[in-house]
Amino acid sequence: GKVADIAALRAGDARRNMPRFQGDNLCRNLGLVEELRAHAAAENCTPAQLALAWVLARASSIVPIPGTSHRHRLEENAAAVS
Repeated sequence: GKVADIAALRAGDARRNMPRFQGDNLCRNLGLVEELRAHAAAENCTPAQLALAWVLARASSIVPIPGTSHRHRLEENAAAVS
């Protein structure tokens, strides 16, 4: 949800070559991100928490492995369980 324009990415950024960040795909995906944000706001959580909660609700045999380098994000991700 942070990439609104591929031109804003630095030259070596791998996302410049990914189809989901190209042309109409980017526009469509940004629309989906807005829907995700709206659903998360309705549930009073972050989009990441909503996505993790969705994965956790699929089956007990599925274990999401979110990555972060920030402690506050780790705590935020852990809160998705509730």
